[in-house]
Amino acid sequence: MKIPDYCFLRHGQTAYNYAGILHGQLDSELTELGKRQAAKQGKLLKKLGLPSHTLIYSSPLGRAVATAEIIKSYCSFSIKTDQNLSEVMMGEWQGKTWDDIGLNSLKSFPKSLTKFEASLMAPKGESFRDLQFRTKIFLSKISTPTIIVAHGVILNILRAEICNLSFPEMSHLSQNQGEVFAVRNGQEFNLNSVKLN
Repeated sequence: MKIPDYCFLRHGQTAYNYAGILHGQLDSELTELGKRQAAKQGKLLKKLGLPSHTLIYSSPLGRAVATAEIIKSYCSFSIKTDQNLSEVMMGEWQGKTWDDIGLNSLKSFPKSLTKFEASLMAPKGESFRDLQFRTKIFLSKISTPTIIVAHGVILNILRAEICNLSFPEMSHLSQNQGEVFAVRNGQEFNLNSVKLN
């Protein structure tokens, strides 16, 4: 595979992820599994042979920075944090579970609603437009190739912006931890399923 323009990585599993608690802009530590996921991502990135001037841009939230630091131990690239990569602020839902807010009971939400879409509906939280504005600011100031370590919701919007995806397509993008998504010329590849040398 030719060197991609961007690589997108969600942070490794955290204690909150394990417990099913919504972070938003709250934080929790990486679990041992989360650290192994980050190491796996670092090994995949090392195989790409990215140029030495590649930068790792990370959300400033601790779980993303911890993931970026593990990746750096394999790739030796400099890390910069950017507030625009922070996860969606989920207002009154931060620190709660999907059961707490009633998503899993489907009483207050349509059956077709994805968790990505639900994350944009939190009372006193950020809207899709807020996040789109943040992603445009971030993308306007970076050069390629770039490794981006962030969070499920903001990453879906970034990936959609670069690949020109519709909102329904964006809402169904994978957010699995431990995966690396590479974009070259507006086409996205899951590096976990691409054979690398």
